[in-house]
Amino acid sequence: MWRYLAIISFFILDRVSKLLFMQNPSWARRPDGFFNFSINQDLAFSLVLRPEIFYPAIILVLFIIFHYWYKNYKNRGLLWWPWSLLIIGAISNLLDRIYYGGVIDFLHIPGLTVFNISDVYISVAVAWLLLHSLWAKSDKKV
Repeated sequence: MWRYLAIISFFILDRVSKLLFMQNPSWARRPDGFFNFSINQDLAFSLVLRPEIFYPAIILVLFIIFHYWYKNYKNRGLLWWPWSLLIIGAISNLLDRIYYGGVIDFLHIPGLTVFNISDVYISVAVAWLLLHSLWAKSDKKV
């Protein structure tokens, strides 16, 4: 039960942070600071994809992610966590695109990128899954 509360709390933290910056964009209008509000209409790494391709692709990817989440949920696997983080990150960014026409970004690393908490969840989840995959392959070789 606590796992669900944690994941729901992570989702709420992300949504509330985005809502706060949406309602108060002046908090993050300094391009030299840690906060820099923007609505990113592109994909990751500024890739552009037409909406008639993008939304069906996102729905397909979400179904695949849900499949792996459910598989790990049934097996009580540790990988339940990264799949859950991927789901809430993807859903939150998708909600941004539906309601605001783009993803709300506000965390800024000068000279690199502007991102949000959902992006952190997605990045952590992907890194976790990649590391797990590498460790699993190295264990089989021994």
